[in-house]
Amino acid sequence: MQLKAEPASALEELLASGASGLRGSHRALSLQHTLSLNCSLYTPTMEDYEQICPRTTMQCFASEIIVLTHEWELEPKWKKLNRLLSRLASRINQTASKCRRCEVMKEENATTFLENLLWTVEKSNSDYC
Repeated sequence: MQLKAEPASALEELLASGASGLRGSHRALSLQHTLSLNCSLYTPTMEDYEQICPRTTMQCFASEIIVLTHEWELEPKWKKLNRLLSRLASRINQTASKCRRCEVMKEENATTFLENLLWTVEKSNSDYC
């Protein structure tokens, strides 16, 4: 798997615009408790990203961020996270066709979703930047 373009700026923008607020799982837990809403989101795993499906993983996170934004009625900067994840996904060269669709991934609570998203963004950053 290779990136088509230099992802550093997209990841820096992503981290600066939304994911920076998720630094550490304690922040994600705090966010969920503050909003006290229960929702389930299709959640890619670390294995989904690491095996052969980094683009599909990022696309799933981007789609589910829209659901989370709607469910939690989050401010507009969180919607920007969807666009940044989608743009990052488009820069990843993925040739595997055996990737799971987002809708067949396990549904997890928002805390687990946010923790996996944070891990994936940090992993992508360390892999490609």
